[in-house]
Amino acid sequence: MRLRTSLTVAGFTEDPNTLCQKLGVTPSHVYRKGEPNPAGIPWPRNAFDVYLPDAEDSVPDTQIRALLCESDISHDLLRLLAQEHDVVVCCAVFHYDWNEFFRLERDTLSLLHKLHVLLTFDIYCERETVDDSNAK
Repeated sequence: MRLRTSLTVAGFTEDPNTLCQKLGVTPSHVYRKGEPNPAGIPWPRNAFDVYLPDAEDSVPDTQIRALLCESDISHDLLRLLAQEHDVVVCCAVFHYDWNEFFRLERDTLSLLHKLHVLLTFDIYCERETVDDSNAK
């Protein structure tokens, strides 16, 4: 399993540099409302994304806790931001060739609830290797 985990603050109106200073992190991406995304569709609202490095052989629970507990992001600030904006943790989960089980621990779910942070999953199935030996 490979994971890509991010924290997004969507719909903010302040300058992204101010948000950087408040959160204590540099964004991986900042999207502006109306700017075209890679597919050419305008972003519906501003978004500030912080990505963890992709993780192999990890589980969503570990990555979520790393993002929320092992970073310098203030829990008090996340709660305040969540009152006016969508604050979302997204886990993109890439499975290889077969289904895999994962779960979120009670402590992680409790932390997300306490911070008023939304949680989303994007789940993909990829082939780990492609055998082209029989291709003609």
